[in-house]
Amino acid sequence: NVPLMLNGMAMTHALVSQRELISRLQLHYTRAALAQVYRVVGSADMLGNPVALVTGIGTGFYDFFHEPAQGIVESPAEFAFGLGRGTTSLVKNSVYSIFSTAGKLTGTVSKLAVQLSTDDDWRRRRERSALNKPKHAGEGLMYGVRDLGTGVADGLAGLVYQPIKGAASGGGVGFLKGVGRGLTGAVLKPVVGVVDLVTQTSEGIKNTTEFLDPSFVKTTRVRPPRVVSIAGVVSTYDPLLARGQEILHTMESGRYKEHRLVRLWPTLVTADRAAHHDSPVGRVQNVIQRERAQQHYLLLSR
Repeated sequence: NVPLMLNGMAMTHALVSQRELISRLQLHYTRAALAQVYRVVGSADMLGNPVALVTGIGTGFYDFFHEPAQGIVESPAEFAFGLGRGTTSLVKNSVYSIFSTAGKLTGTVSKLAVQLSTDDDWRRRRERSALNKPKHAGEGLMYGVRDLGTGVADGLAGLVYQPIKGAASGGGVGFLKGVGRGLTGAVLKPVVGVVDLVTQTSEGIKNTTEFLDPSFVKTTRVRPPRVVSIAGVVSTYDPLLARGQEILHTMESGRYKEHRLVRLWPTLVTADRAAHHDSPVGRVQNVIQRERAQQHYLLLSR
């Protein structure tokens, strides 16, 4: 989600050949793209998105000096209002940028640590719980304490569960492997829980700026992600199929996040049949049918 800005190219009296025109355009936009490379590298979440950090704090300091300077030209009252607006912008942008970077850095550490674990069930549970983002600082602290408690509990439980699971599937060798996994998890999972506590709290503090100020909006996705076929073929964007995949991946707290949506039936399941059709595809189609029906209703009501 890196915003790249390429300036347009203006030419007057462009009496040149088609080849020359294409060459100039290529040269212009190649130089413009190369000048934006730092945004791509500096916006990596694994690095904490330093570009966003510098941009956010810079915007806050600009408003802190610009707003009072603009107001003092008009009147002392406008100077006071400008000072208030500038201070608010400085605090808001600084808090958002600093805690956003902190959350991304600790999130990267957490993801790297999780990759060391061989407990696939625990990793899937963490991915599902990560779908729910805290809306403010209180919720972030609550989610962080929850993740910390879950990490400690899973680590201690794994000392007993993993050897039993290993012995049931692999006998004596499996028991020894289970002991190793249990010991690893007893150390790794509480550590990840502590990192998650910091990550969730930072995310909550960052989102408090949006929670208290609805006008402070971050960049959001315009449409659901494209559905890529199992064969890896990128086809024409299908909004209905993309919406179906989005519903599938987010239903039941991300239980089906790793599943792939292949197709939707041309004839959608009716509400009565969908009530008895408890499969993921049936529920996806039921939601889409309700949305399509509402869209048709809004269209007819115009």
